[in-house]
Amino acid sequence: MSDIWRETDRSLQARHVPIAVMMEVTRRCNLSCIHCYSVRDERELSLVQIEDIANQLREAGTLFLTLTGGEPLVREDFLDIVGIARGIGFDVKLITNGTLVTGEIADGLARLAVSEAGVSVLGATAETHDGLTRVPGSWEKSVAAVRMLKERGVPVHMKSTLMRENFPERAGIARLAEELGVTCLMDPVVSPRNDGSTDVLAHRLSEEQMEGVYRDHFDQREEDDGTYRPLFCEAGSTFAAVSAAGELYPCIQLPAAAGNILEDGFARVWEESALLEKMRTATKADLKGCAECRFASGCYRCPGLAYLEEGDAFGPSPTACFVAGCYERYQIE
Repeated sequence: MSDIWRETDRSLQARHVPIAVMMEVTRRCNLSCIHCYSVRDERELSLVQIEDIANQLREAGTLFLTLTGGEPLVREDFLDIVGIARGIGFDVKLITNGTLVTGEIADGLARLAVSEAGVSVLGATAETHDGLTRVPGSWEKSVAAVRMLKERGVPVHMKSTLMRENFPERAGIARLAEELGVTCLMDPVVSPRNDGSTDVLAHRLSEEQMEGVYRDHFDQREEDDGTYRPLFCEAGSTFAAVSAAGELYPCIQLPAAAGNILEDGFARVWEESALLEKMRTATKADLKGCAECRFASGCYRCPGLAYLEEGDAFGPSPTACFVAGCYERYQIE
């Protein structure tokens, strides 16, 4: 991190400018992925509500708006949503499973200059991917979406959650991304569902598999000079998420509502929420058991994952504890 960006980042945090926001435009989805953390229902923001929220966010200083779901492209008016956001002046990003990307949609995203599209590809083969999405033919459509977007100059990357079922294809997924000429972001963590259910954890990698993933990550990570490591990530300080019901979350991974901006407006919730104030002012004393942990120096805990795993954003996350232990063992070796 450069000195200029480090100082800018600190300034944004100090003033609590919501520079980046993720908006869940719908909870509907055309797939049924076995590991999905999202609760499936029919809730979604209307076009009028989206425009109103977008204007409020822009007034508050938001520059980066990521559109997600559910699957955002199940909405027939999705390009209208992007057009509204771009017209207001946002840098717009998209998270999608790609199966509904057509030539017309790809043309529209290119015309509207979407700055980034992340497409979920869960396997190197159709058999594996379609088994995880539970929808035959989804792999071919997702891969085709990556190709179409790249051909039109839309910055695109693959996103892949690593699970027991697709771990044997880890190298193959990376090769597929290379063949397509894109990068692939692989996430080795399957988190509990937003409603607290843990059935999806049966698909998590084994400890041996996860340690292998993080060992590779540590090999590639730049040396940390230790000069700037915030106690928390910037959830609730410089970024946030808006749910399909209008609830404001510190982040999409931390589905604890700070308030409802459809009822009270963004500025009021952002400035007056007790939850967000606690996120912004927390000290080591607020992290139950973390400050004294021998793994603390190598821990990059996620308050959202801690919330989903243990019901407390200010407590330990078993996953973070495991990864920090891996880091210590790797350092010793």
